[in-house]
Amino acid sequence: MKKTLLIFLILKSSLLIYSQEKNIDRHNTFFDAVYGSNGFNIGEIYISVNINLEKTLYNTEYVKINGRTAAGFWAGWAETGIEAPLTGQIILFKRSSHLEIGAGGYYFYDFYDDTDNGFGSLLNMAYRFQKPEGGFLFRAGVEKNKYLAYFILSLGYAF
Repeated sequence: MKKTLLIFLILKSSLLIYSQEKNIDRHNTFFDAVYGSNGFNIGEIYISVNINLEKTLYNTEYVKINGRTAAGFWAGWAETGIEAPLTGQIILFKRSSHLEIGAGGYYFYDFYDDTDNGFGSLLNMAYRFQKPEGGFLFRAGVEKNKYLAYFILSLGYAF
């Protein structure tokens, strides 16, 4: 378990130190984004709160691929824990309104059940408002982890 966690943390930190081979024209696209996310599912009584960091890995006029890493906590009806997602995000369309599709994984730790910790898959689809030159960022969509699907709302800033 310790080896798996160490490998996951190394992969997660490599996203943060990624360097661009080409300069991205910041007047035509966003470069980095930092935002807070709140996930909720009323039927299962579940919430999650994360701080997210995105890095642009590939950029064309209509398609952008970002790496996203986050850290936060989650709470359910009778359990609470921490989570650390690592996903790739495909962001489509040219102007301020975007379709975002993401896939990846996450590490989760349940404070109340030591047998239910580990890694899981993570999928998301969201509407994203973000001007090409950066600034205010808003996301609203659906995310699916190992156990359930839930709504997400995000507010932040793109550089």
